[in-house]
Amino acid sequence: RDAERAFELATAAGHTLHAGLAAELRAAIELVGTEPARAEPWIALALENLSRGGHEAQRVRAMTHAITLARLRGPLADAERIANECVEEARDLRNRHATVMHLLQLLAVLGAAGRWAEMREPAAEAVRLSLEDLRPSDAAAALGALAMVEATTGRPRDARRHARTALWLGRRHWPAVMVSAMRSLA
Repeated sequence: RDAERAFELATAAGHTLHAGLAAELRAAIELVGTEPARAEPWIALALENLSRGGHEAQRVRAMTHAITLARLRGPLADAERIANECVEEARDLRNRHATVMHLLQLLAVLGAAGRWAEMREPAAEAVRLSLEDLRPSDAAAALGALAMVEATTGRPRDARRHARTALWLGRRHWPAVMVSAMRSLA
């Protein structure tokens, strides 16, 4: 409700950035709830406000919620298309953080489809960008995904190495990603 109230106040004041961010927050809340489809109007409001205000970096980053919703709804081919479009748009805007976020979403889509071998390249790119930009939480998530790819494609030594690094980074920067790294070690 606080996000809704923030959206109303920002909209009334004509602050497109704040309205977009509040709508994005509400979308994120809905995506983890029991009815993720309720996020759709909030995603649209976030993208509309951020676009109208010329806040391209935030708009591109907010697209991650559209990918998540498409993955949850299906078909996965639609989610993959949206994820690839978002990755390309983030690259075009030279928004490396958004590129990593969208690559991580693409990995979730490919993993849900069981297309493990196709995950190696985007996972490696996400790892590289995260490390180059000194974003340890993103690197932990990307390394956890890369470890899973290596484990499922018959490269246990690489899987263990990536998983251990993901666990180390995860403990310090983003404990939620430790689950995928632990699965890879197993």
